[in-house]
Amino acid sequence: MTEKDKEKFTNEKYIFYLENKIKKLEDKIAVAEKELNSKRYVVINKTVNSLYKAKRAIIPSKKTKTSNYEYLQYKEKISKISNSKDVNIINFNFYDWDGIKRYKGGAERYVYDLAVLLNEMGYRAKILQCSNVPFTKRFKGIKVVGIGEGEIGDIKKCSLALKKHCENCRFVIASPLELAEYIDNIPVIGINHGINFDIESNEYNSKEQLIKYKSYIKSLNNVEKCVCVDTNFINWTRTIDYAVSLKEKYIPNYYDAADFAITKKEDKFKNKIVFLYPRRIYSARGYDITIDAFDKLFAEYGNKIFLKFVGQIDNDEVKEKIGFFMKKYPDFVSREEFEMDEMYKAYQNTDVVLIPTRYSEGTSLSCIEAMGCEKAIIATTVGGLPNLVFNDYNGLLISPTANDLYDAAKKIIDNPQLIKKFGKNSVHIAENSLQKENWKNNWKKVIEEVGGPID
Repeated sequence: MTEKDKEKFTNEKYIFYLENKIKKLEDKIAVAEKELNSKRYVVINKTVNSLYKAKRAIIPSKKTKTSNYEYLQYKEKISKISNSKDVNIINFNFYDWDGIKRYKGGAERYVYDLAVLLNEMGYRAKILQCSNVPFTKRFKGIKVVGIGEGEIGDIKKCSLALKKHCENCRFVIASPLELAEYIDNIPVIGINHGINFDIESNEYNSKEQLIKYKSYIKSLNNVEKCVCVDTNFINWTRTIDYAVSLKEKYIPNYYDAADFAITKKEDKFKNKIVFLYPRRIYSARGYDITIDAFDKLFAEYGNKIFLKFVGQIDNDEVKEKIGFFMKKYPDFVSREEFEMDEMYKAYQNTDVVLIPTRYSEGTSLSCIEAMGCEKAIIATTVGGLPNLVFNDYNGLLISPTANDLYDAAKKIIDNPQLIKKFGKNSVHIAENSLQKENWKNNWKKVIEEVGGPID
């Protein structure tokens, strides 16, 4: 086959791929319309058709000289994209904006694992972020590039800045979804790591909230698919725009059973109930309500209980509060910090894992890892946590308050048999539905659908 024939084959294959996707969508609409046969669905049907009008438009006809010229331009662009193996994962901050400090949260671990998966599939993945200065680094073989553009807190400027660096990619993955708002003319997969607009300053019908809602819907309109780590965001989207919610796919977070295993407690901890807070230590994750709850619990139970904080601190005020609390209870509280590949150590010698999130949560990696390690869970009814924790089955679900956390911890301390019951049920859920292989297989399907086959 000549180079010209190869080019023609590649272009026509990609066009066929897009046409096939549209045909499948139209078939689904026809079946659903026949089944539902309601006025309400006619409205939804029209909305779905309008959403995919743009896709139909990118397959130009060759009837006129003008359209033939456009077609040639289109062929040139598609040829570059379809032959490319480059995939950019765009995000806010894998490193800080000066390219010095690397963040160690769940979102950073997620995009790293995703980049590894893409490379395994034959793509060339790199992590791209906005930054104050340009930089290029490598983290465990994955290239991380700071583009030296963007503005902290301004999604529009960040999305526009990142767009310029993605034009010749086969497709782009936006983590989080909001960065896809101004990415167009290239296939995009968005990721929603959990609703991040359920902040404590929210008020009914506030202008800021309405602007955010519009931004999310615009971003969803720009992507081919949106992977959601919980059902909370999908259900919210459905109440705003039913049709656009059909782009969303639920793929919960995961754990690696080879790393996060069941271990026995050491003798020095056998007479204590050990509670673990394995999160980044800041307000959204509920470190403050943890301090308030355990201030009361230590007064009641003394050395019968122990509290471990394991996580990164990025705030001087938080550092001061944690330091004061540890000085107040030097024999009852500890703090450590682990690298991504050492987080399994956090769960050793613990009984109960605290996920006291106050706002902005998906399906927490820490919660899932704790479940895989056979731990009892206390979690709040925030974000996707109710997708993981079933009250009185594998843990306790509470409101994000110090009083509720105190009551839940007290219940477990007074009824220690719950630790074994909750732990056994936790690991049963984790082993059957939350292992990393499940996550990888689900992501592969999404990637292949959007990126097409690798030659």
